[in-house]
Amino acid sequence: MRIIDIAIKDLMQIFRDWKMILFLVAMPLVFTVFMGVAYRGLTAEEDPRLPIAWIQTEEADSLATLLRQDLENDPNIRLEILSQTQQEKAIEQVNSGQYAGLLVVPQGFSDSIGSGAQLVLYADEFSTRGQAAYQVLRASITRLYGSLEIAQITNDLAENNDQSTADITSQALTRWREMNQQKVKIVVEKAINIPEKERPLGGNPYNQTSPGILVMFAIFGIMTSANILVEERKTKTLQRMIATSLSDSEILAGHLLSTFALVLMQQVLLITFGQLFLKVEYFRQPAAIFLVAAMLALWISAMGLTISVFAKNDQQVVLFSLAAMFFFSAFGGSWFPLEGTGEFFSIIGHATPGAWAMDGFQNIIIRGLGFSSSLLPALIIFGYAVLFFIIGAWGFKRMKSQS
Repeated sequence: MRIIDIAIKDLMQIFRDWKMILFLVAMPLVFTVFMGVAYRGLTAEEDPRLPIAWIQTEEADSLATLLRQDLENDPNIRLEILSQTQQEKAIEQVNSGQYAGLLVVPQGFSDSIGSGAQLVLYADEFSTRGQAAYQVLRASITRLYGSLEIAQITNDLAENNDQSTADITSQALTRWREMNQQKVKIVVEKAINIPEKERPLGGNPYNQTSPGILVMFAIFGIMTSANILVEERKTKTLQRMIATSLSDSEILAGHLLSTFALVLMQQVLLITFGQLFLKVEYFRQPAAIFLVAAMLALWISAMGLTISVFAKNDQQVVLFSLAAMFFFSAFGGSWFPLEGTGEFFSIIGHATPGAWAMDGFQNIIIRGLGFSSSLLPALIIFGYAVLFFIIGAWGFKRMKSQS
């Protein structure tokens, strides 16, 4: 009971300052949203259609216009209409990969279509995208030729038909698309639908920033609790507590409990905000998320105890807390995914409990794994908590003997 009394006293002392509540809750929310916007470019879906540039040297060419319209109606193609003056630049963009191909429709295409008209396609014939562009264009031209033949035959048979060949061809193309829209479509490299869990950050930038900011500000929150023990030493409150019947373990446990409760409450608020407003799937496995959060709060509480024991004044508390936040956040993957940093940096990062906390959260929200995926990260974080508690308890006894 006396342990709880100490914890309640610490929490009341912390919450007495409204600016501290603002810092512990509002600041993480603002940073989470801000960093999510910054990361949005990593998860923005690219246009899955095959980019093909189009240059038509004669705007009045009716059959070329029909070919262009057919390509524009193809769901696998993103056709960009360029002018003749852009041809050289477009060829360079094909070579750089911006376009899968450049189609140049020559002048008089309609007049020469019956006598071997040629279309020029600039593309890398040995690349997947270049071959895909050729096949898609070939299919469209085949439709145009077939529709033209049907239109010519129909026009010859309809003696009193006052429609032009181009009008009938347009009708034939429409009918052709209606008949073939249920058939297998051409699949190209960038048209494959990537499953959400295989997209960067699971398709949601907040899958990185929400747990990342959560871990970072949870670590920085130790500055608040560490200051309490320093203040108790300055005001001789700690000496009076030691002189009572309170044991060392009760004093340490009380301070540890207050920090644990503070950090855990902060995490619950950020997790709830992430789930409800940022669409981060924390509640997919709530028990696993809570386990990781509890172990993270326990480790941070033990580290806060260690800092409070070795810090001699408020300035050192701030210095040690900032150093811990920057070190464990940077190397733990709170600011950026460790997967993108290379194997060496990832190994170094996983020597810190912050990286295991990020793994525990992202195993659920990104990788879609089950409860068991949280056990190893939670166990490793718990090991760090025990280590820091032992160091803090040793430092407390040392401090007590010197006072």
